[in-house]
Amino acid sequence: MGIEDTTDNELQPFEVMVRGPFAALLRVPEDGFDWREGLVVLDSNGDEENTSGPCLIRADSLYVRQYSPLAIPNLHRRFARIEPTEESILAFSNQYGLLGHGLWLVDPGSNHQTMLVGESRGFWQKEIAGMAWLMALWDLVKCKSQVELSQLVKWTPQGKSRQVRLYVVDIDGELRPDLAELMWRNPDEFRDYLRQEEDLAGRIRHCGVTLLAHEENGSDIDLLERWKHGDPVEPARYFVHREVNKRLRGHVSPAVLPFRKGEIFFFPDCLLSSIYTQFMLELSGRSRPAMLCERLSCGQYFEPMHGRQRYCDRRCQQLAYYYRKKEKGQSG
Repeated sequence: MGIEDTTDNELQPFEVMVRGPFAALLRVPEDGFDWREGLVVLDSNGDEENTSGPCLIRADSLYVRQYSPLAIPNLHRRFARIEPTEESILAFSNQYGLLGHGLWLVDPGSNHQTMLVGESRGFWQKEIAGMAWLMALWDLVKCKSQVELSQLVKWTPQGKSRQVRLYVVDIDGELRPDLAELMWRNPDEFRDYLRQEEDLAGRIRHCGVTLLAHEENGSDIDLLERWKHGDPVEPARYFVHREVNKRLRGHVSPAVLPFRKGEIFFFPDCLLSSIYTQFMLELSGRSRPAMLCERLSCGQYFEPMHGRQRYCDRRCQQLAYYYRKKEKGQSG
């Protein structure tokens, strides 16, 4: 899709596209997407989840609109809260686009055999679920919720070879520390519980155990030395950071911009990597959207340090105060 296909009201100041060292600009078809059944996958890229169920396909549309995903406050949290239904996924995609991991598809019932690009319902559901439980874990870390995290993060007893494991059970998009504790304490009882609750199996979005550090692995010694034995918070913090870094690896590229006097920015390659970039910015404490300085003659965008900041720096704040006072005096 060329630049000539964009609507002419979507020009964005570059500052709006920027968060810290990152910048992104994406395009969404004006008429959105449709769910299509019965399409044949030409190239699955080895991802079986991306062939599950109907696929989101671009609707017939001549125009696209541009927006910056990094300018949408808390886009990663909005994504994590999507109900895994076709209706909710379609509404999100119509607003923000495909995640950026499309498949080549054909409609065997069509005489033209035109190749299409789409993403399956199963792929979206998997990505939503992955973001939801990782975000829930991060929220526990931020609040230093010792009780819940102690049910998720398990250390071997002192005197034994040090190991730290993370137990996660996600039911309907909600972390269940109580079930994670049961899975660790008595795996057989945990399996019996799942069998007794007949509808539970279909509601599990994630269930698993991850080894975070092992003393016999030499590269983990430094981690174990940094963490206080028995502490659940820092191992959980480490895991969230590691997973976000993993999801962004290979999907964010640096570029030096001649029209910005040689400044270097990092560009996420799709909506999904932009969403994880927002998550990364939250982890780093730089999650506020850029805003325009309220001094009319300034015209600069800046990243506020707190929710009440209205000017890019102290000089603009003082000048704005001076001109307000001057205007008030003249009107009086």
